[in-house]
Amino acid sequence: MEIEEMLREFVDPEEDYIVYTNGTFNASAIVCKITKIGKGCIKIKDNTENVSVINLKNVIRIREYPKNKNGKKKAIFD
Repeated sequence: MEIEEMLREFVDPEEDYIVYTNGTFNASAIVCKITKIGKGCIKIKDNTENVSVINLKNVIRIREYPKNKNGKKKAIFD
């Protein structure tokens, strides 16, 4: 199974995700919605409605934004 197939099963376009990327000079965590999954890349929309495309070779981890028992977003300490 390819990574794109696994992402299609995992991702819900209405949910927020944290995408961890590995850059040349720094690593970053992006809070966003994953809007489209392509061959080797994902299209994301962040909270300020900016749209970006990320190469999956640079993605380290993708996880759902954690929520508490009331459904509100938790603080993240990574």
